[in-house]
Amino acid sequence: MSSQKKILVVEDDLIHLMVETVRLSRAGSYNIVTAERGDQAVMLARSLRGLALVVMDVRLPGMDGLQAVRRIREFAPELPILMVTAYGERYREQAMEAGADEFLVKDVGPGRILEAMERLLGNDDVE
Repeated sequence: MSSQKKILVVEDDLIHLMVETVRLSRAGSYNIVTAERGDQAVMLARSLRGLALVVMDVRLPGMDGLQAVRRIREFAPELPILMVTAYGERYREQAMEAGADEFLVKDVGPGRILEAMERLLGNDDVE
């Protein structure tokens, strides 16, 4: 059995955060760490050892996801970051410029999000 990959999920909607955490925990060998604000995400990304992926909402209280990604890129340029939002495609260009590796709209469904995560984690056998 492979070791669990540590994933930081950053989402301010607590219900959505709980649903995603349960879904990800059931979907694979993931150790899920959560944050609700951008500043928390930056702190955790800096301090967590073995962090394999960040899944970041765009709109967060205080420091938004775009700002948080820019800050994370200052000290972790190779850390894969998947940005997600419920606000449609209008943030795609900003997310990519901030340093996201991939961008998805939340309504694409859990399968597409998991596929994107697996790609970013280097699990190329995902279709």
